[in-house]
Amino acid sequence: LLCFSQDDGFNVTAFQHLFLPSVPWYQERYMKQVSLGSLMLLCVLRTLVFNLAKLNDLYLLDTFLAVISNMSPHMESIHPYASQRLVAVTLTVLKKYSSCAHRLAAAREASGVRAGDSSVLTSESLHSSESPVDLEQMLDVYKRSVEVLVRTICTCLRPRQIHKNTNIAYAIMHKQHSILEALADPAFLASQGVAEGGGAGSMPPLSGALAGDLAFLRSLIQHIDQRIDQAAEQDLSVERIMEIIERSTSTFPGIATSGGTAQTITRDDHLPVKIAHQEPDEPESFFVQYAWDVIKAFSQGDLHWRQQPSAGV
Repeated sequence: LLCFSQDDGFNVTAFQHLFLPSVPWYQERYMKQVSLGSLMLLCVLRTLVFNLAKLNDLYLLDTFLAVISNMSPHMESIHPYASQRLVAVTLTVLKKYSSCAHRLAAAREASGVRAGDSSVLTSESLHSSESPVDLEQMLDVYKRSVEVLVRTICTCLRPRQIHKNTNIAYAIMHKQHSILEALADPAFLASQGVAEGGGAGSMPPLSGALAGDLAFLRSLIQHIDQRIDQAAEQDLSVERIMEIIERSTSTFPGIATSGGTAQTITRDDHLPVKIAHQEPDEPESFFVQYAWDVIKAFSQGDLHWRQQPSAGV
């Protein structure tokens, strides 16, 4: 899938030209007239969530984050359910990142470890259930996930593409209170150079690119929310909200920050870098063992395998 996602022609076809009338094997939600790209996005997001919750496989994480990143410049007309899942998974990862960042800050404070210096640990921190080293590794996983997912949303909603992805904009507005609450956390205020009561100072900083993406997301929510308020209608239907979103997105300039300075994005110079598949020197050492693990896992009820392989096998 990563190799396919490197092909721009494949991505364009998957999102713009190839639609499935129905997907009977997809049990989470009945969908019709869904693009192959939307279906791929749903499957990748589901695998990503499962990996973050149970597997903790860094190879799998990097692979699927790369797939999402490669597809993001070509995502358009995404199915409403796929848009909802993209926003929901992004919100979940934002919350997990902030929770982990708070636990890491508390662990560092308790053990006397400064930010970015995990080589000096007290005996108390080494014997705690969550050491700063373990939390730093966990935080790095969530950080990479947040950066890719937030950048994917911002790429889909850039000025030249936003009118084709109003379903994502609607999903964001549906979750706007939860998103703004998550972005108000000191873990993300620290990355944007904002401190409230000194609480943000102890949080691990995020990259400047992510800070700009978060500012872009907040600006978009405020812009659309103002247009909805200006409509001065009490009972807004889904169709009416979508109409307002379509009109408001046409006037949204796209605000981001760079070095603390507001900028208007008017060209596609913020697209993610394409990630290519790199074949390891000895791929069989991973894939053969992985294949045998899968075979044994799915055949234990029918076949009994020796714990140790025979010589020469």
